[in-house]
Amino acid sequence: MTTSSTPEVRPVEQVATRCSFCGKPHEEARKVVAGPGVYICDSCVELCHEIIAGELQKAEGDRTASVHWGPDPTDQYVSGMSDEDVLAALPRQALTVEQAERDLRAWVGILRDREVTWARIGEALGITRQAAWDRFAADVESR
Repeated sequence: MTTSSTPEVRPVEQVATRCSFCGKPHEEARKVVAGPGVYICDSCVELCHEIIAGELQKAEGDRTASVHWGPDPTDQYVSGMSDEDVLAALPRQALTVEQAERDLRAWVGILRDREVTWARIGEALGITRQAAWDRFAADVESR
């Protein structure tokens, strides 16, 4: 038994991860970087660099930054997609949501293992203690 305050390291389940941005399976990417509940492939990192570089050039005089969430119908990439292309992208987006939900449940499980209260978990998620318990308790208890 150790007296160290270092958290216990547990093996991560071998699950099929996908880029949270484009939905590409990790097997098809050269590299996938993992963050807390998100994954990004090398292709999306390159695209992000291009977008940021372009935005920085465009906004050099304007210091107000904007945050963009979801597809922008005025974006050239999205507006150039056919209905079939957008429909084909939906399953990848759904897989990204499933992956994020799985990761969120794992994070909540870690917090419950550390005896963090449902009230604190709910507060962090912007929901009530009861809503957090309703959503995650069955998963945590079945582990």
